[in-house]
Amino acid sequence: MNHIPRQLPLAASLVLVWFLLASCEKPTDANKLIPTSTMITTTTMKAQGPQTFRPFYFIFTGDPHVGFTKGTTRRFERQRRQIDRLKPAFALIPGDMTHGLKEKMMDTLEKSLEKFEVPVHFIPGNHDIRDHQTLRTWRERFGKDYYVFTYNNCDFICLNSMTLSTDTYYFRTIDADFRAEVKAQWSWLEKALTGARSRKRTHVFILLHVPPYTRSEDERHKLTNMHPTARKRLLTLARKYRVRVILAGHTHITRECRTGDFTIYTVGGTFRPVDLRGYGFRIFKVQEDWISQKYVRLDKPPKKLDF
Repeated sequence: MNHIPRQLPLAASLVLVWFLLASCEKPTDANKLIPTSTMITTTTMKAQGPQTFRPFYFIFTGDPHVGFTKGTTRRFERQRRQIDRLKPAFALIPGDMTHGLKEKMMDTLEKSLEKFEVPVHFIPGNHDIRDHQTLRTWRERFGKDYYVFTYNNCDFICLNSMTLSTDTYYFRTIDADFRAEVKAQWSWLEKALTGARSRKRTHVFILLHVPPYTRSEDERHKLTNMHPTARKRLLTLARKYRVRVILAGHTHITRECRTGDFTIYTVGGTFRPVDLRGYGFRIFKVQEDWISQKYVRLDKPPKKLDF
């Protein structure tokens, strides 16, 4: 279990697997709502005014790839039951919700999400969005692909990694429309961070699919990290606005990458972990001046949130 003061960094991850090379089959508000009271869509997600801080727990999972195989869906369902028993404030999922955004997979995903008894916030990954068509499909089916929500005076800024850089391995059409998407998201991100500062947020978290880096800030661009230009821009903003925790997916590894300013966390998840830490998720305990977290394996779930 990690204990992290408000002024210190946290942890993270990264490395990738062969299947990230496989092909997969925003800002607008043409959204389809999923009919359930516990499932959270991104249609109305926005920062709230100043709030009173109260300690809380949330759960951070890995990439689920729901519907790709029966096994991946069964493990996601198993994880859902464990999360519901623990009753955190909410759960965060860092993308690759499906393995191609195909109709059958999206149907399976929606059915799984509808069963959650706690709120769920999620973003797209490279297996969800690969071009303008899948971007439109995501927005029509699930809502906004980047957004911010507030809980107990903490802002959670949720990004779409697929439209954060024009130097990308994943988006197939780099045209004027795509460049406009990238520009719009960066403009929105700076406003979201400025808003968090002006509202005196207790903590600010960033959730995205592709981690900024896997080992060091100066590493070269590869399939498992952000392009150095976008990486530098994001981390400069994170330091400027005192973001202490960055949550990422994509690598299928449970890891923490600490600096003097923030920690990047990744989780192997319920699809195909490529390390020895197995299937699992992270539990975060958020206190006013301290953030704690621990990794939990699916085969060794805790009975309650008590650390």
